Amino acid sequence: MNYNERFFILFDILKKAGRIKSYVQLADIVGTNKAGINDIKSGKKRVTLDNIKSMILSYPDINLYWFITGKGDVLDENFIIKSNKDNSNKELINKVCELSVENAELKRDKEKLTQEIDKLKKDKSKSYESVQHSVNLAAEPKLTK
Repeated sequence: MNYNERFFILFDILKKAGRIKSYVQLADIVGTNKAGINDIKSGKKRVTLDNIKSMILSYPDINLYWFITGKGDVLDENFIIKSNKDNSNKELINKVCELSVENAELKRDKEKLTQEIDKLKKDKSKSYESVQHSVNLAAEPKLTK
């Protein structure tokens, strides 16, 4: 099960509980529009970290561990809003944000390395063609006058 599927499982549970009414309300919560929600539903777009963060901040009883891994309960049934001393959800959200940034950096690095590899392959191919051309020239009989 992927994040998009878990996102809509969560939506259905919240809707059945009367805590959310429609895709329009969901779109407002996560900072998009109804078309954006439909794109996520159809798989044209993926749920973003900002979408997840907005959902968790709006519904703090969402089990972040479930959302990330698919394991455990969707909602923490024993959730009680605690004082600001308990920052466990905030810490988890911050950690997810940090890992997302690191992941984006690694993807950029991977893309750069892929481009460098392609360039080296192209240069190697040109070098081989140059050597092959030189060999062919050396192998041609020379005309004497």
